[in-house]
Amino acid sequence: MEAKEPLIGVSAKPLPDNMYVWHGNLSGPPKTRWNKGVFHFEMTIPRDYPVSPPDITLYTPIPHPNVFGSKLCLDMLEMKGGVYEGWVPAYTIEAILL
Repeated sequence: MEAKEPLIGVSAKPLPDNMYVWHGNLSGPPKTRWNKGVFHFEMTIPRDYPVSPPDITLYTPIPHPNVFGSKLCLDMLEMKGGVYEGWVPAYTIEAILL
């Protein structure tokens, strides 16, 4: 199914030999300190997706309050108390990329 609106500033696709590992790039938004930056990431999709969320590793350093080293800190991806509190199986890969 094709997205109704194009994803602006983000691209991602699975590796040719592994549909569970995706590589992608985020473009820094205009009029921000990240403008003109291109940030590379890897998304590993677990075998039980969509029950569990993908794991995202950043390969380009990003000075941002929600980034700790190579880890992206988003409520929808975080496990707390043994469960993913912000994750619901209705989330799509596109929702994560937004």
